[in-house]
Amino acid sequence: MFIRFLSAVIAVSCFLVSQAYANEIRLGVLQHDVEISSLGGQKGKEASMSVSAEFVGQPIEALSFIRSPRPYVGGLLNVNDETSFANAGLSWRGKVTKRSFVDYAIGMAVHNGALIIPSPNNETDPEVISNIVNRKANEIEFGSRFLIRNAFSIGYNLTEETSVELVWEHMSNGAFFDDVNEGIDNIGIRYGRKF
Repeated sequence: MFIRFLSAVIAVSCFLVSQAYANEIRLGVLQHDVEISSLGGQKGKEASMSVSAEFVGQPIEALSFIRSPRPYVGGLLNVNDETSFANAGLSWRGKVTKRSFVDYAIGMAVHNGALIIPSPNNETDPEVISNIVNRKANEIEFGSRFLIRNAFSIGYNLTEETSVELVWEHMSNGAFFDDVNEGIDNIGIRYGRKF
């Protein structure tokens, strides 16, 4: 049920944003695979930098019963050829003061990283064993190609059209898709520009 709901959220988000519905673009730089919480597995396997872009639509008034979230579609490109992501979902914004705000987003992500790295226990070739051990130490095992993405940010409106945000995102399969579930946390800063 939950997976179907998130799949529907992605489909609706992509449709709404693709229909020239986007009214904001966010560009960011994030530290990849940082230790933020106890969620996920060993941190620092892919400690590097990533750049992100996100297109955000207008609030969906038909969803006013859940505070009119905005659809988003985006991606994160790792600059060191480690795991990159494409994602889509819904985002809610709440004002804190006249210029400051908080955002929460939930959606689905697809990635190009490792799913499951086999155990070296059944291997006899020292080179193969070394390669597997190296991969286990340096690659995140996501367990599933599709991940659940949660993001939280604290922002400040520089002008009516521009903002800056500190953002944290967590992506993992939540043990919904597979028992292997290392996950990843990214943290960074992004710039928003409304059209």
